[in-house]
Amino acid sequence: METASSDQTQQFAPRWRRLAARVIDLAAVAAICIGGLWLLSRSRLDQGHLPDLFIFGTLLIYEALLPWATRGYTLGIWIARIRLVSEASFDRPSLLSAVGRLATRVGMFAVIAVFIAYDIELPGAILVLVIEGIVAVVTSKRQTIADIVGRTIVIRTLACECAA
Repeated sequence: METASSDQTQQFAPRWRRLAARVIDLAAVAAICIGGLWLLSRSRLDQGHLPDLFIFGTLLIYEALLPWATRGYTLGIWIARIRLVSEASFDRPSLLSAVGRLATRVGMFAVIAVFIAYDIELPGAILVLVIEGIVAVVTSKRQTIADIVGRTIVIRTLACECAA
C-alpha cells in the first residue's frame, strides 16, 4: 500500500497526460468494439441485443474492471505514466468507485443523447468528453465529473511503478 506522504506519487497528473491517456483509451475501446462488432456480423450474431451487450460489456471491462484489477491502470493511463487512485487512500480505486465513474459517464451520455442530441451518436459522446475536459481544467485536483462521483483522482507515477 502506498503512503499518502510520498510527494512524487501524490502530484496530480498533468492535464496533457490525462488528455493523452483518454485519447488512447477511447481509441482502444473503439478498436475493440469495431473488431468485436465486425466478428459478430461475420458470424451472423449481430441480431437483437447482442451488439449492444458486447459494447456495454467492453465498456464495463475496460472502464471499470480493468482499472480496479490493475490497481488503477488502463492502456492509456499506463502509457501516459499516470494512475487512477482512491481520493482517500491514494491506493487502488474500489470496484464501486470504478463502476461509479463508468455509470457517471454513461449517465451523462444518456441524458445528453435523450435531451440534447436526440440521438445516441458521436455528437453526444463528444459533448460528454468536452464537459469532462472543462471540469478537469477548472477543478483544483484536475478531476472530471466521473472522478468526483467515484471519489478518485489521477496522479503521476514513477517509471518503476508502471512496471510493477
